[in-house]
Amino acid sequence: MNQILQKIDLSNKKTHEKYKYLYLVKESFLELAFIRNASAHGNPLIPIILDNNFNANYLYEMASAFPSWNSKESVEKWELFNFIRFTARSLYKQGIPLVDAGSPQLSALVFTKSLLINPAKRSFFMFFYVMLCTFEYIDSNNEEEFWNESTFFIDSIVGEEVTRNYFDEFPNKEYSVKKTLARIILPLISYRTFEHGGMFKPILEASMNIPSIKYFVEM
Repeated sequence: MNQILQKIDLSNKKTHEKYKYLYLVKESFLELAFIRNASAHGNPLIPIILDNNFNANYLYEMASAFPSWNSKESVEKWELFNFIRFTARSLYKQGIPLVDAGSPQLSALVFTKSLLINPAKRSFFMFFYVMLCTFEYIDSNNEEEFWNESTFFIDSIVGEEVTRNYFDEFPNKEYSVKKTLARIILPLISYRTFEHGGMFKPILEASMNIPSIKYFVEM
């Protein structure tokens, strides 16, 4: 796929949107392997997703928010970090810290590390990322159905009241499973649910360095 994309001029206005889609998701499908394998073999995902200290290979850890401290790899090298950093800055200005770390930059670093040290959490995040990209660039026919079904699992996604279940208050109301899962995908769903609804595509393209029309976004 990378060889194909190298021959495509993404700055050309005539370039089909599907090539942009391929560019944006080219590193994503490998990330989905964890959630796919767990689902196929009936393994529980939620306990692993909720484990903030899960670290199979010790490439990353939560000892520090700064990417160069106590790490063998820098979280800033991850392709979605710029998007997460932009989102953290936007949410911070709305009084919604992505992570309560003292600043948008630290918030983005801590949040990104929390994804990178936990393959289940990262896979969960990337699943929603791929779906959002698919709806934006390929086919939006099933978008509402996807969000409606997701709402029953994570009711805070669209702010609707649904049938309450065990996840609402486990292990407690403040850090319930539903709230935790919603926080994981907050950078993605914020463009659907908050003030900048519908801005996912231009912000994503700008942060991922896809040449396109220069969008002005009031933050």
